[in-house]
Amino acid sequence: MAETKACHIEVRWTKSARSSLQQIYSQVAANRPETARRTIESILDRAHALAEFPQLGQSYAHRRGVRVLTYGRFRIPYSIEDGQVIVLGVFR
Repeated sequence: MAETKACHIEVRWTKSARSSLQQIYSQVAANRPETARRTIESILDRAHALAEFPQLGQSYAHRRGVRVLTYGRFRIPYSIEDGQVIVLGVFR
């Protein structure tokens, strides 16, 4: 059985990705603030798993060098550049 090796690299968020999180929070918090907080925390936790397993997401066929990590109905596109994971956005 092949062994999966963990590494640890920095996960950085683009301005667009941070804006996506804020929009998601605002939309959900309008009716359910606690749910909004938990949703954002869960998205962040999922994305931070990339620090140890940067290849966790699936290759994105439409854009070379981009991978997509999923969390529920959310898609988290990212790239790996200069030894860092760069989160590009969060989409439903």
